[in-house]
Amino acid sequence: MRYLILLVAALGAATPLLSQEVPAEPAQPRIHVVRPGDTLWDLARRYLNDPLLWPEIFRINPDIIRDPARIYPAEQLRIPWAGEGQFAGELGEPERTIFFPRDTGPTQVEHLIRPAGTADVPVLTRGDFYRAAFLAPDREVTQVGQITERIAPTVVPVELPSQISIYERVLVSLAPGASVREGDRLQFFRRGRSVRRHGRVWEPTALATVAAVENGVATAVVIQLFDAPTVGDLAFPAAQFPVAPGVSPAPATGVDGRIVAFQNPHPIQVTQEIVFLDRGASSGIEAGDEFVAYRPHERNRDDFRPAVEVARLQVVRVTPQTASARIMELYHPALEPGVPVRLVSKMP
Repeated sequence: MRYLILLVAALGAATPLLSQEVPAEPAQPRIHVVRPGDTLWDLARRYLNDPLLWPEIFRINPDIIRDPARIYPAEQLRIPWAGEGQFAGELGEPERTIFFPRDTGPTQVEHLIRPAGTADVPVLTRGDFYRAAFLAPDREVTQVGQITERIAPTVVPVELPSQISIYERVLVSLAPGASVREGDRLQFFRRGRSVRRHGRVWEPTALATVAAVENGVATAVVIQLFDAPTVGDLAFPAAQFPVAPGVSPAPATGVDGRIVAFQNPHPIQVTQEIVFLDRGASSGIEAGDEFVAYRPHERNRDDFRPAVEVARLQVVRVTPQTASARIMELYHPALEPGVPVRLVSKMP
């Protein structure tokens, strides 16, 4: 009995100590030692899960990085944690996927599996948004300038290729009255073919960040390529990515339209290619909405053939009158201009 009383007393004395919470230590800054071949693009992809966030690394290392296109071995770069900086709302929580432990305190261990589509990731990727061409008449687009020169001074008497590469700098001649400042993001487009009654296909070639503006000329650093940008490409203000994390489309009806053209007019379209629809923002369409393309039913004197779904499409970009949609699923190789589509899922 004496030993039992002593044991109970010892456990009671230890309980307050066990229940005390150990204060969390502040997160230490991450340091990356640059190795040969590293680029800010690669470091943003590795640490921030999005190569387009490389300006965040550039921003917090002003004493080390003078030119974002040039970092050198043995340099020690500070790497921001997810949740820091101007893109904090876009990054979300670090190191988390749709499967992660629920924060329920130190004495309870539970795990929560989040249903697909409700995680803090958008239903549309930035890559799909920015790589998509769009269909619009000239009067609906607002260009702020044009690439006039690739910055590549050299004393070597060789002819350099005209193609502009990642991280290269270009000069952009700004249009009169254009409002462009250092740090702005531009997207370069090339004029494509005309589509009757709907305007022109505008083909994206690259994204760039403005490094300097002087006397009506902007110096821009190319940060992402979609095609081969060249002198003469037009500069537009980069559109804001329109899809919020954790938002998914819900079943809907009420909008019908047709496919009017393709970004790449192959005889046979495949998944991930872009189609243009004749319904846009004026019809309430927005990025993330989903359509089904189908062959309508056929009736003649002898038989009846029901409608057949041939593809499922996700809207990735909209203009007032048209939408660019990605082929998510292709059930039959039967897509062509004129095929009808109907809305099946709508973003809230």
